[in-house]
Amino acid sequence: MRADDAKKLPLDQILLGLGHAPLKTTKGGRELWYRSPFREEKDASLHISYVHHARLGMIWIWKDFGDTGGNVIDFAIRYFSLAADDVSGALQRLDGLGIAGSCATSPSPAPRPSRAAKEPAHPFTHVQIEPLTSPDLLEYLAGRGIDPVLAQHYLKEVHYRFKAQAFSGLAFGNDSGGYEMRSTGRFKGTLPPKTITLLHPEKLAASSAVAVFEGFMDYLAALTHYGKTEAETPVLILNSVVTEKAAIEKIQSLGVKRLHLYLDRDETGKAMAERFRDQLAGLEVIDQSKLYVGYKDFNAFLMRRQKVMSR
Repeated sequence: MRADDAKKLPLDQILLGLGHAPLKTTKGGRELWYRSPFREEKDASLHISYVHHARLGMIWIWKDFGDTGGNVIDFAIRYFSLAADDVSGALQRLDGLGIAGSCATSPSPAPRPSRAAKEPAHPFTHVQIEPLTSPDLLEYLAGRGIDPVLAQHYLKEVHYRFKAQAFSGLAFGNDSGGYEMRSTGRFKGTLPPKTITLLHPEKLAASSAVAVFEGFMDYLAALTHYGKTEAETPVLILNSVVTEKAAIEKIQSLGVKRLHLYLDRDETGKAMAERFRDQLAGLEVIDQSKLYVGYKDFNAFLMRRQKVMSR
């Protein structure tokens, strides 16, 4: 991703994907207010606005009235606690979020929060979480190489409305009651709050190890690949690179001795693996991504392997 392309990304959708919903929307969706993601607060002090840039056209900019501001790249640098000049790192993190689209078209008005609601949790309405039975979603999983029967043990399906349109997708629960959502298209988002998911914690005593995956699809790919229904150790799903700090704190609290990392084989994944090693000194950290050398992640490896075997 180039810097100019990153600056054109929809910051409102980035915040939504990170689990942050606006508390107030004005000017037809061109100005939004959020609680700052950089600290705990009750009132909204983060303001984003859709403005004209002399060279790039319409872009989103932000201002945190207790901190700083800037464009989308500046936001990524601040949000991910990168060095002030680490544009490359910011581009990698933004690319890793999987936010599609740009600011080429005017944003649609975001739904107004109800006056009766003290704390609007998210902008989705008519949300229903149900058992995973949709033929389309099961077919989508099969297309990704995932055993649909296995997936039904870990995933649900979600139906919701957003900006007056009906949507559905896969739903994977996290430890705070939120859900990671993925549709058969390119949409990836969060039904807040966003955080990690710890699976099979009861296996900690026998294993003294934890396996870490970036997303639920890679964990399901690993289970499908090995023909298992669950891992032999506890499994921690990051659900996003933004939960790295929460993941490290959880691992420290568990008192494990070994860490098996199944992260993406890209610059973001490699850098994150190094930070795990640095911040979890004393643990045996094993980079298991060598199992899928030549592929971005475990799911890409599984899909290619199944395609080759089917010839």
